[in-house]
Amino acid sequence: MTIRTQKYWRDGWNDQFYEVNRALGNVNLALYKVNRDQPGIADFVQVQVTNEFDGIATFNDIDRKDTYYVAEVRVPTKGESRLPFELNMGNKEPLPLENGQPAKSLSVADLQTRYNAVVFSGKDLPANVDSLVRYTDPIFNYKSWVQFNVWKTCDGITFGGGTHDERHMVNGARFTLYKMLDDTRNLATIQMKDLADGSRFETEGQYESGTRIDPQTGKRQDGQFDTTILDDGYVYWLVEDQAAPGYLLEEGGKIAAVFVPDHSEYSGYDEIRHSYQSGRNEKIAVVTNQHSGGGTGLENYHFQVALNKWLETAEKQYSLLGGAKFQIWLLNPENNEKLLPIDVVETGLESDGTHKTGYALSKTIRLDEVSNKITELGKIPKDILQYNTEGDPVKLVLGLEEIYAPSKVTMDSTLHVLNVTVPISKDYIDEQYFWDSGKASEFRLINKVSKEYPVTLKKYGYTPGYRHIPENR
Repeated sequence: MTIRTQKYWRDGWNDQFYEVNRALGNVNLALYKVNRDQPGIADFVQVQVTNEFDGIATFNDIDRKDTYYVAEVRVPTKGESRLPFELNMGNKEPLPLENGQPAKSLSVADLQTRYNAVVFSGKDLPANVDSLVRYTDPIFNYKSWVQFNVWKTCDGITFGGGTHDERHMVNGARFTLYKMLDDTRNLATIQMKDLADGSRFETEGQYESGTRIDPQTGKRQDGQFDTTILDDGYVYWLVEDQAAPGYLLEEGGKIAAVFVPDHSEYSGYDEIRHSYQSGRNEKIAVVTNQHSGGGTGLENYHFQVALNKWLETAEKQYSLLGGAKFQIWLLNPENNEKLLPIDVVETGLESDGTHKTGYALSKTIRLDEVSNKITELGKIPKDILQYNTEGDPVKLVLGLEEIYAPSKVTMDSTLHVLNVTVPISKDYIDEQYFWDSGKASEFRLINKVSKEYPVTLKKYGYTPGYRHIPENR
């Protein structure tokens, strides 16, 4: 009898919304046979390597009267998997080695719970089974990821120098996150100007406080934001670039937080250095700001856009979908022509171990900044940002364009039009496309599962020598 075990990898974050198995080659799988005389012990038999194209390892000469375990020896390196990121075993462990080979004997209990293994037995197969080639359950690896939750508050000091007891959660402060590419251990040697060095730091994204939605209630959580899903194992630097409306920030911005892998030997920035583990980090990073004296004019008009995204998993059956990205556009109110890119939002970033969501909330859209950009286009702001007299609500038209969908999901090509009316001096959220059962179906943003499968193309070739060139060339 022959058994085959297929090795897959999954995206640890994206696949929580819709699972996709991707074949994983060049992985060492060890075969163990349960000892008939000592059934609590399994003895090592052989190692096979999974095929690069279908992720299958094949084991021959299997006795159907015995019980076997197939176990992953260790997680493949990036060079072996040919993936641009590291993989992990979840909560499982690599096999112990003896002289570079898997241990000669392991306990069955450890194979069942401790190691990344699956079991096979042919004892219950009928005598005239139609095929002597059988498949075990698959074995999985996972793409590692990390995400940070940040809170923005005031410093408790009023503009006049007084104090107040309760610290206010602050919406609208803007941040940039950088990934450190080198391995500088003394972080105190790094200053703001160093973050502009593209050979040492890579920009990971811009964020704004007050853009997190509570995954349980669907309501905004003031002052909070979640980063996008990031590569595990790096040092990340969070810089505050712009204060929220009504608050102050030193010129040029400031380093607000530094995130380092847990159990790593980094020093410096002790007061704002935060250690992290793989996955979503619930240990909150708090950043403070100082009150200012306020302002007048269009800077008193600002708002956010909330939406949710749905996946049709079967006919008229829907679930929330994370991992979709939308470009928010400012449109010309006369013809819905795209004028300015406003923001990019990603759904489901607030998802946690309990709630899987498809929510997204934009950054604060400040109409004074939008007005300046309209002027730079050579257009008259009041033609686009329409109002009757100063202090009246301002009307504008936005477009929602999906620019990315998760694997195995068909992207929506529709430009969804959003007519917004912004009141003065209010913390306003437009929720037209945050669908619930009380709204028309036209405001429900829906994707469908693709009927096509992703394909990886690999090209092989060689450098010809003289012996490959015909004589009569």
